[in-house]
Amino acid sequence: MATLGASGTASLTVQAPTPVPTLPEWAMILMGLMLAGGAAAVVQRHRTGA
Repeated sequence: MATLGASGTASLTVQAPTPVPTLPEWAMILMGLMLAGGAAAVVQRHRTGA
């Protein structure tokens, strides 16, 4: 946001960018979800006695 002061000088306020998950972070999230899903499938199969 730029503002113009009484003396004619301009000041500019810069906000820090919002952090966005990178590809390795998404890969870790996906791997964790796959691991949890696989574990749930094994537990369910073990409970049904198959």
